[in-house]
Amino acid sequence: MIFRYILIVLLHSLSYVNAQNYIPFRNCLNEAGYHFYNQNYDSAVVYYEKAENYGYRLFTMESHLYSRSLWEIGDKKKSLKVLRRGGASYFFQNDTTFYRGLNIKERKRVLKKILAHEKILAHENPHENKKYFFDTLIYYDQIYRRQRKNLEKDMSIKYEDLTRKIILQDSINRKLFVDYINKNGFPGGYFHTPPVVSVFLLHTTKEWLFNNYNLLLNEIKNGRMNPRDFAKAFDRNYSYSVSKNQTTYNLYVKKGVKIMTDPSLIFINSCLIGLDPYFNNPNKLIYQRGKSPKKSMLYYYYNEKKKNFNCSRFR
Repeated sequence: MIFRYILIVLLHSLSYVNAQNYIPFRNCLNEAGYHFYNQNYDSAVVYYEKAENYGYRLFTMESHLYSRSLWEIGDKKKSLKVLRRGGASYFFQNDTTFYRGLNIKERKRVLKKILAHEKILAHENPHENKKYFFDTLIYYDQIYRRQRKNLEKDMSIKYEDLTRKIILQDSINRKLFVDYINKNGFPGGYFHTPPVVSVFLLHTTKEWLFNNYNLLLNEIKNGRMNPRDFAKAFDRNYSYSVSKNQTTYNLYVKKGVKIMTDPSLIFINSCLIGLDPYFNNPNKLIYQRGKSPKKSMLYYYYNEKKKNFNCSRFR
């Protein structure tokens, strides 16, 4: 256990290097999202404006939440400006509880702008150019696993043979993955990372994560890697190494397992990589007024002691 905490401190101390990066930007957005879903729109706008100052592009969902917050505090001009440059037509067309008072003519004009912007963004998606790498990676990640899945979990020669092939192939895949990152950056980038990358990372090892922590952290800092993918892999490899009650980011916890790790430590760990400590997958769906994404297991703890927990303090 002592080794584990030393490891966390050692690894996260590295994140203080190069303070101006994507991590404080994400932390501002995490704090903005918290206030939005608590309908504290004035506070939400404050943090969205802070995030704007970093000069990075918002997720589509974050553009909507920012726009909604501006509309709620009466800044309708800027609200529609944010929506036109970063909104999604599907979300806007199905948004029935916000933008009260927006007439049909203006709604159609905004929708037209969003559609035009979506066409431009479609050509920027790096996923298409890297599709071959994605497909190859997941093919070799799964090929022997699928074969082994069809066998009974026994000590048969065939089962053991497939297990050896999985271990060897995973080792090859990890080498290819590191080479790819060094040459091209994290595949897909923050906005377009496909699910197959998450699957691959879950099949890494403690040693690989330790040896490549700086490499992955640099991709997070530069906005090319979603910290959630790394956090899940880190949790899977380290959460149960000493005790089933120990977690690092609280993203890979089995149902029914009581968390013993200090909530403050999980909060610090999350903020040091820009991971949202309040909600799980907050950018998946658009929610009506009063609704929110699935809350994290420690949300109510942080909510009750909110004055002690603020993501934007981590830079």
